[in-house]
Amino acid sequence: MLNYTKAAGITGKLGPDEQEYVKEIFTTPGDTSLPVSPAPTWFLRAIQAGSKRTYEDLRAEAIAFDNWGIIADLHRYHKDDEKLARLNHLHEQLALECDGLRKAKALTLARLESAHAPLHLSHACSLYSNSTSPPHSPRGMSSREGCSNHKWQKNSVRGRGCPL
Repeated sequence: MLNYTKAAGITGKLGPDEQEYVKEIFTTPGDTSLPVSPAPTWFLRAIQAGSKRTYEDLRAEAIAFDNWGIIADLHRYHKDDEKLARLNHLHEQLALECDGLRKAKALTLARLESAHAPLHLSHACSLYSNSTSPPHSPRGMSSREGCSNHKWQKNSVRGRGCPL
């Protein structure tokens, strides 16, 4: 037997963004002798976020039925479904954006590798290995001053690898 001890509701006077309130109740709503069965498809479609007009009609019928527990639960389900739909859409957008960025990074790295950028820029490796600044820091690049470009080309031609 179900034992309900609290009910959620809204007054309906403060607009669509009104917060629900929770009250203790001291009786079990509905007929507990009837078996609980899954909601039919028409009902599930009516309370989903995408069916605003059908939901409003169903809500009006619930108000006429005068069962505030059902009214509150309809409202809660509909609002939660709206929020879930928004979050699912955002999740899909972010997943697509992440996928696009991964592909863009892979393509850019492939272009850098095909341009032999590591070979041409191998002098930077020693700069970063001797620097306390992060590799993206302009201060790390300034430590190269005083070294001739010829010295770096000579080292890279000999095929010396980066000690990192």
